[in-house]
Amino acid sequence: MEFIFYNWIKYSSLKTDTKLKWYVEKTPGNEIFLDKIKDDFPDSRMLFIVRDPRDNYFTYKKKWQDLSITTFCQRWCKSYYSITRAKNVLIVRYEDLVQDQRDCLKEVCAFIDISYEDSLLVPSRAGGSWSGNSVFGENSQTGVHRNAMKQRWRALPATDIARIEKYCFDAMTEL
Repeated sequence: MEFIFYNWIKYSSLKTDTKLKWYVEKTPGNEIFLDKIKDDFPDSRMLFIVRDPRDNYFTYKKKWQDLSITTFCQRWCKSYYSITRAKNVLIVRYEDLVQDQRDCLKEVCAFIDISYEDSLLVPSRAGGSWSGNSVFGENSQTGVHRNAMKQRWRALPATDIARIEKYCFDAMTEL
């Protein structure tokens, strides 16, 4: 956590750059510092993409095998409730983005006050083409991995699914 906050302090110097119009930061975990971010950037608009915690856990377990369900659920819920109490926030369900990229991107564009263009459907990173960063090794020229909708969480043990659903029930219901 300290590393994330240290990087935010480092980048908060951007607020003095009057030529900078947009700053995009996608570090998971920064949502717990929303108050500090809003203090530094009071007119900021924030987009959060929230994924079904069961699929999210399944993906995290692929990368961090020692991650406990309890720890994951505590972090997921803390993250979710941090963003739902903030102002100037747009929450997009990951599953909705996968199902209908165009409509989701139109909603995002309206929120950040830019014009929608179909070129936004083509993934890029720093001006170059980008095929994504799936932990499953899947690359996609569409930017959104359609396989994400396969509900991989169904491969988790039933006890794991039940624990996630119990712990995250209220937030999952809101989504």
